[in-house]
Amino acid sequence: MGLGESSTQPQWVNVLVDYGGQPAEYTYAVPAHLIVQMGDILTVPFRQQSIGAIALSLSTTPPANLVPAQIRPVEGVVEQRFFAPAYWVLLQRVAHHYQVPLIQVLKTALPPGLLAKSQRRLRLRRDRIPHPLPNPLTSGLKDLLDDLQRSPTGDYTWPYLQRRGHNYRTMQQLIQLGWAESYLAPPQPPQAKQRQAVTLVCGDTLPPDLTSRQQDIVATLRRQGGDLWLSDVLQLCQTTSPTLKRLAQAGCLVIEPREQLRAEAGPVLSPDQPKPPGRAKRRCTCRRSPLAWPPGSRPWCWCPRLASRPSSPIAFAVALGRRCWSTIAAWPMANATTPGGRASNPTNR
Repeated sequence: MGLGESSTQPQWVNVLVDYGGQPAEYTYAVPAHLIVQMGDILTVPFRQQSIGAIALSLSTTPPANLVPAQIRPVEGVVEQRFFAPAYWVLLQRVAHHYQVPLIQVLKTALPPGLLAKSQRRLRLRRDRIPHPLPNPLTSGLKDLLDDLQRSPTGDYTWPYLQRRGHNYRTMQQLIQLGWAESYLAPPQPPQAKQRQAVTLVCGDTLPPDLTSRQQDIVATLRRQGGDLWLSDVLQLCQTTSPTLKRLAQAGCLVIEPREQLRAEAGPVLSPDQPKPPGRAKRRCTCRRSPLAWPPGSRPWCWCPRLASRPSSPIAFAVALGRRCWSTIAAWPMANATTPGGRASNPTNR
């Protein structure tokens, strides 16, 4: 039994809602005046706004974990049979073959954000409007019809018409009369950036009626390779667009839009440079805290963790097993010796 048939039992529909790029399944109630079928594009209330949804399945009983009085109703049908019947059957067969829910198949088949980015629009059916109009017409319906007829295309978005003061019931009444249709306009794909280009096509032989100024422009284009952007030609040749159009009419060049690749527009970053070679700093790890030395003293350190020759940290360290003592010594440079008995020479550093 279809949802549009009269029944004493409430009708329910499970829909796919694409909100924030995370499609999920929700249950809504179907009002008695709406006819909903699987695959229809619906308008449903979600949080504080109305968004698009796809009808997945129909039922005569609500889910057991939901209270029927708290289930929100469907606001309207945007487009019936959004999917072709053969394509919808194919989706169902894929779901049955791989034993996955239909919502999982739809997530894979639909472009990301299709419902969230699409526009719900109302289009006037001029061929179905009777002349003269039947009387009486409500003021709201007549105002809506006048707004659509004043448009060259007779096509507006639902939010725009609602901002104009037309309510949902009036627009739905116009659809039921057959004078308008509601449809879902998919988002526009990104367009390639185009720019006017000038191409020299006359070759070496020029028309005899060209002025000297026009010949100079042709010669400048030939020196530049014969293919430039229009803005560059205007600046380089110090000329105007009408002059170039007259050359195009004479068959010397062609002015046409051409796709321009979008290049990186960020700041130019300098490449990484290798660090200059230098001596590695050698530090004694036996003593981390700095020591205060008397003025004029020259401390030395002997640490087996670093090297076998004296270095110049702060303490004189001797490592025995796992323990390490630091002995402070302030020896004169002439008498400084290492633990091995070798004289410490400043030239050995």
